[in-house]
Amino acid sequence: MSFKFRKTFELAVSKLSRIFKSSTVLNSPSTTKSISSRNDAQSAMRSFLENHKSVQFLGKSVGELKRASSLKLEDYVGRCSLLYDSITGRDTVRKAGISVLEAERAFVDCQLNRRRCQQKLFEVQKKRAEINKQLDIISRAADSFIPLITKEHEYAIEEAKLAEEYSEADRLERAAYEKFGSNLRYLHAEERNYDKRMRQWALIGSVALSVLSAAITWFRLRVRAVDPVKFENGLESVNKLVSISEEIQKSVNAIPQEVVRICFQSPSFQSRVMVPSPSPASVPLSIPVPSEGWSTKHLLVSAVAGYLLLRFLLG
Repeated sequence: MSFKFRKTFELAVSKLSRIFKSSTVLNSPSTTKSISSRNDAQSAMRSFLENHKSVQFLGKSVGELKRASSLKLEDYVGRCSLLYDSITGRDTVRKAGISVLEAERAFVDCQLNRRRCQQKLFEVQKKRAEINKQLDIISRAADSFIPLITKEHEYAIEEAKLAEEYSEADRLERAAYEKFGSNLRYLHAEERNYDKRMRQWALIGSVALSVLSAAITWFRLRVRAVDPVKFENGLESVNKLVSISEEIQKSVNAIPQEVVRICFQSPSFQSRVMVPSPSPASVPLSIPVPSEGWSTKHLLVSAVAGYLLLRFLLG
């Protein structure tokens, strides 16, 4: 079937392309001949689309495909709706509502039947009361007494029959009313259960979303955490900087002593200052001697540590 459809589709496409080519070749807007040729091409194309079997088959196939896809979509939506109703309990509420409507309809029918039986019984009782009045007036020796007695007997039989039907209709009406009331109470109970279940599902959903958001946040923080290898490399670089800063501090501390030694070795300085030998205690006051608590090391270490901490916080 697919091979046949492909062949017909290719045939239709080839014929349409030939028609389009002929229409474009003959299409020249400057002459009336081009206009007539264009009209002929359009009419030929229209007749081809209307009468050719391949195009008709292609149109039918497209229509069937659309119908099949729409049916599948409706089926899928219906299944999803049934699954949602079964999970939330909405199908039970719907069934209870349908049973309530059916019970209400049955109760209304029983009520109408009971009213009809009651109306018939009232009419028969009224006729029998009129006959009884006539029997009280007419003498028993009259010729019309026997027909009246016969009618009164027939009405009595009919009244008894209608009274039995009325009692049965009244019993059915009471039973239908009780069934309607019980179904209505069941519907209200199911609606309350449905509301309770929906609140529970809402609570479960909110808890699940909060847990999921917390897990995602933890995962993001875990991914953005500092790599141990990079952290170790950073510590090594900090240690190197600390050692370099210590060497710099030692060299800076050795500068005043070296200056004093050079000054004392010069003959001009020896002639001015009569000191037998240079010592750290005889350093002039004009030369700044750094104290032992000079915090170059601490400054460098704190700067490097602050830079690494800032990189860690900013990710």
